[in-house]
Amino acid sequence: MKKLGSSIKVVGLLFGFAFLADAKDGLELVETEETIEILSDGKPMLVYNVMTRQPPAGKDPVYARSGFIHPVYTPDGAVITDGFPEGHTHQHAIFMAWTRSTYKGKRVDFWNARKRLGRVFHSEVILTERSKGSVSFKVGLKHQELVSLEREIVLDEIWEVRAYPEVNGYFVFDVTSTQKTMTNEPLVLNEYHYGGMALRLSGEWSLENESDLEPPFAFSMSGGQGRVEGNHTRQRWVAASGLIGGQRASIAVLGHHANFRAPQPVRIHPKMPYFSYSPMVLGEFRIEAGDSFVSRYRYIVSSEGFDSKWLDRKWEEYAKEISIN
Repeated sequence: MKKLGSSIKVVGLLFGFAFLADAKDGLELVETEETIEILSDGKPMLVYNVMTRQPPAGKDPVYARSGFIHPVYTPDGAVITDGFPEGHTHQHAIFMAWTRSTYKGKRVDFWNARKRLGRVFHSEVILTERSKGSVSFKVGLKHQELVSLEREIVLDEIWEVRAYPEVNGYFVFDVTSTQKTMTNEPLVLNEYHYGGMALRLSGEWSLENESDLEPPFAFSMSGGQGRVEGNHTRQRWVAASGLIGGQRASIAVLGHHANFRAPQPVRIHPKMPYFSYSPMVLGEFRIEAGDSFVSRYRYIVSSEGFDSKWLDRKWEEYAKEISIN
């Protein structure tokens, strides 16, 4: 692990973990063989899973997964994400996976694990570091097809996750995904109604069955639509809010203006607490050999609700502060 800056403290290396901290902003990054955790003023913010996590007892081992962020916490300590939700065990809190895809003329699917057409897994920790006013880490992930004897690695992906100090009761962190093909063949993303960067939320917001009951949470989005009419519309941001353990919990995801087909369409499930930014809704596209497919998102987590005009301003700030070369 790299050590940057005189104010950084690195302790615990003899015990199998590394620890980056700075007393000035309260941010801490703790790396072990199993996870990378970020804390703010001693409060957990998020955990990235380095080690493969097994699904709940009784579930097919095919759902085992590494390379995703879970749990994500509110500032009051509520867990707002779900790692292996009942009925949708293939979804993993904050995760990136393409769905209906074609590689070398064969159908592959990195999202629906039970189909055994593809999988995504963590491959390496590249870097953990402290910059002024933030901590971050870079990790590598692999997207492997399972439809040929070769079982080729189709995509190499790097995540950069950067977290900022808590301000006015909000946790803020960014996830940037950069994907490149590993062969001279493109990955074709066929037109489809979901896939991409996804967010699966609390099990307390799930219904036991998809009846006509109102879900115990609400989606809101930059265009002003609700969860039903907002499905497959193009949105700068999407937010979800509800009660967890009797207390308010909210999260918003801001899509950067430089993302492919921005503002990207969103898949909003009509009942379940998840959504994805899904550019393939607008039609087929390809990740060509030698190209980099970059996706940038900002996450804001609160123990209160959100005001839509405030989120509009935060989206404008996010758009301005990141320079795209």
